[in-house]
Amino acid sequence: MPEVVVQLGSPGGSWAPCYLQAFRWEGNSEPRRVAALTSNRPLWLHDLTGDGTWEIGAFHEIGSPRRMSHAEQPVWRDIYAWRGGGYVLANG
Repeated sequence: MPEVVVQLGSPGGSWAPCYLQAFRWEGNSEPRRVAALTSNRPLWLHDLTGDGTWEIGAFHEIGSPRRMSHAEQPVWRDIYAWRGGGYVLANG
């Protein structure tokens, strides 16, 4: 599991791009980045499976912003799970 999670956001109007990085220390080494994710809305951390590990959720609009406003676009949620020492896409 990561030991440090940093999330940056830049909200404005109907747009709220966010960036998340998670780091883990392994021995006496420098921290190793185990996740670097972007989202069009605030990302979230939650233990969805109840197994003591956090999943990360990210949102992305579907469609072309040239044809639809952000408010009109459907939203897709990606879920990332802790697997093998890092976060991987786990939408299934």
